[in-house]
Amino acid sequence: MPDNQNAKKKWYEYKQGDLDDSGERIRAIACRTEHVLIYYPEGSSAFKLTGDLKSCPNSNELISTSKMLHAQVLSCLPKRKHKRAEGLIIFAIATGLDSGLPLSEKNHFSEVETFLNNYIIESAHLKYVTSAILVFILFSLPPMYYLNQFGKDHIYQILVCTSFGSLGALLSVLQRFQSIYIPKYSSWRYIGLRSLTRILLGAIFGGLFIVMQKAGIILNLISSNVFLLYLFSFLSGFSERFIPDLIDKMQNKVDVVSIQEAKKD
Repeated sequence: MPDNQNAKKKWYEYKQGDLDDSGERIRAIACRTEHVLIYYPEGSSAFKLTGDLKSCPNSNELISTSKMLHAQVLSCLPKRKHKRAEGLIIFAIATGLDSGLPLSEKNHFSEVETFLNNYIIESAHLKYVTSAILVFILFSLPPMYYLNQFGKDHIYQILVCTSFGSLGALLSVLQRFQSIYIPKYSSWRYIGLRSLTRILLGAIFGGLFIVMQKAGIILNLISSNVFLLYLFSFLSGFSERFIPDLIDKMQNKVDVVSIQEAKKD
């Protein structure tokens, strides 16, 4: 129970070390305005409110919204970000109560929501890029291992071209990762799978290019220039449409030839 000396104090007279009306000692005062006092009690990391809340028509709305956002902060942000997010929530509550405006007229928590959304998006993109780099490193190892074991042959050249294709896919990811859409609250596994798929497609396209070139289907003139082969393998991985477009053109030619032969018969 609060002592007699502290019991006489009003909420706007409270200072650090006093006991509040529930008997909890005030560890730190976060904010004091005309209508509200927001503070941290001892033994608790959550802030509390007291004050002339009945005179604020939007108090229930602000408090319920702040609780929802605080729950998102605890579940979505690392501990090092909690203090800053709570500071934004406290500021939003204080300014909202003082203004008396409902959230339908002014979103007092816009900065908190922006802070949360930005962190979630940044975290997802960071995971995506990190996963892409790790997958690329994985695809760059087989050519070196194969060279040490078997030397240079056609399989080695295909493996090198897959590595260049995965490098092209990685550069594409690094160039435009900020514009890549990743759903909110995506798990590490889902983000890793998406980056794996992108780098894997780049590696496959790089390998398909060298196979198609060696088969005499495309770019026969560069067969003697290994650097051009690697360059086009890189471009095959960088552009998601380069190899698929070539395959579509080949399919169209096959369809035309099939139609012509059918007419002859």
